[in-house]
Amino acid sequence: MFDLVAKKKRVVQIVLGIVILPFAFFGIDFYFRGVDVKDQVAMVADQAITSNEYTNALRERQDQLRQMMQGKVNSDLLNGPEIKNQVVEQLIEQRLVIAEATKARVGISDHHLQQLIHDVPAFKDDSTGKFVPERYKRLLDVRGMSIGAFEARFRQDALFSQSRESVAGTHFLPKTITERLAKIRGQQREVSQSIISPAQYLPQVKLEANEVKQYYDKNPTAYTLPERARVEYVVLSMETLIKSTTATEEDIQKYYKENVGRYERAEERHARHILISLDAKASAEDKAKAKVGAEQLLAQAKQNSAGFAELAKKSSQDLGSASEGGDLGFFARGNKAKPFDDAVFGMKSGEIVGPVETQYGFHIIKLEEIKAAERKSLEEVRAQIAEDVKRNAVGRLYAEKAEQLSNLVYDQSDSLKPAADALKLTVEQSGWITKDRADPATLNNEKLLKGLFSEEAVKYKRNTEAIEVSPNTLVAARVIEHVPAARQPFEAVQELITEQLKATKATELAKKDGEDKIARLKKGEVISMQWSPDQTVSREKPEGLSAEAAQTVFQADVSKLPAYAGFSAPDGRYVIFRIGKVREATATNADQDKELAKQISTLLGREVYGARLKSLRDKNKVIINKDRLEKS
Repeated sequence: MFDLVAKKKRVVQIVLGIVILPFAFFGIDFYFRGVDVKDQVAMVADQAITSNEYTNALRERQDQLRQMMQGKVNSDLLNGPEIKNQVVEQLIEQRLVIAEATKARVGISDHHLQQLIHDVPAFKDDSTGKFVPERYKRLLDVRGMSIGAFEARFRQDALFSQSRESVAGTHFLPKTITERLAKIRGQQREVSQSIISPAQYLPQVKLEANEVKQYYDKNPTAYTLPERARVEYVVLSMETLIKSTTATEEDIQKYYKENVGRYERAEERHARHILISLDAKASAEDKAKAKVGAEQLLAQAKQNSAGFAELAKKSSQDLGSASEGGDLGFFARGNKAKPFDDAVFGMKSGEIVGPVETQYGFHIIKLEEIKAAERKSLEEVRAQIAEDVKRNAVGRLYAEKAEQLSNLVYDQSDSLKPAADALKLTVEQSGWITKDRADPATLNNEKLLKGLFSEEAVKYKRNTEAIEVSPNTLVAARVIEHVPAARQPFEAVQELITEQLKATKATELAKKDGEDKIARLKKGEVISMQWSPDQTVSREKPEGLSAEAAQTVFQADVSKLPAYAGFSAPDGRYVIFRIGKVREATATNADQDKELAKQISTLLGREVYGARLKSLRDKNKVIINKDRLEKS
């Protein structure tokens, strides 16, 4: 009930991962309008995924990748088939899971939905951490969303997360299996290695007369220098304007007076309660019985006020707070059901009242403590106000200058100097940049780079438009020198290709020789080889072996010792491992065993969820419109 969501942190975190600003309202059109068949990217269980929904989801995924890679991401990757397929598969997964949950009559109650929304950080006051209804409404207005539309989407996302978690949650692993796996993990193998270097086979490599030229002809894009340009640019930044602005004492005091409500903390009250729950559709008889039970609890609570917490533990039907003695902590007015709120904020400290009826049933309430409203003094918030005053002033100035910059670089498109002179900006120059990457980072923006390598900019040397490369930072640029993409002549890369082909063939010879040696060693032949000193390795402590090399060692059949296994290293070397001894683990660490069981159980949960998802896909008709997907 009141505290139930607080106990389900994992579900809450998953939900919040979907809706933290900036919002990603995937599929709003699916829930609120009809769909033209021609506009369908996919059909899942007779439900459409529209082009608009897919485009929004793709854009959000692209933005996530840009943030993860700090803007240094290849545009081909962002628009590649892997990303597109990943996005549409995620939307299909969501449709399948929600359809199943709906069919099973699983839902998210209004109260649960309210608690989840109240837990979204973007809707909370930064200083108090409390949900602010005005901020909630304001942020939705900015996104052009009604509360009803947002909450319908939020409910669907919460239902999807809850349904997925119910299947993919950690699965139980028998102790005997955990102990066996722990012993396998703790097994040690005594290993030495012999390395076969490709370099020793280079003298044996002979290339055909025309082999290098044929390779060059078959790989036309492998030795192409990308299109390049050098540019000049101007930057208009709000942060730069803020640094050159000051806030007067008069401005600070005026701002404090006009916004004093921002520095006030509303009165908060600490309460406990005992709940006798009641279904919303309960009969009058059931309701009367519940009320009688609540009145009896009220009498007991008043007889022994100090024992209220123990009584709540024994009698309260609020699953979220009963174990905590009915403790609801401190809360401000407006955070609970209205009858409950009205009762709490009309009580005296230590008072017990009830029964108070809400949509959840009957409550017996004890008020523990009152935390009076507070107001921060001007001195306490002076620094923050000064920053806000400057930011507000600069915000208007920045908007004016941004419009001026946009107009000037368009009206006088053959030069950045007029805009730089009018706005007191510096015209800077870059080194060589490409369509995919630019230095400095200010220029490393997909839209800006696309503009710089457009025909207008390259052929006619016109300014780009003023483009927002990051929040409150505009850049306009123009090309001053351009070099088209060009394939390097064969003569320039002939030696490089020759070395590459020889290295590849030498690596193949090293591997073949290594595999032959392993086969002979397994037969018991004595071969003169140089072995490294023995070292003891385990899965937990591979002692310098790469993950792939360690896997090779522990996948080797050790039924007969010494055992041998081979591994092709990334640098072309072929490594032969000789396993001389195997030591089984005799004892395990209890804490490590628990962590291992947890990890494996989680993996099992993912496998179970994957199997369940496949089953849903097999049972429901899923059609992907590939042509429409590409056009979207």
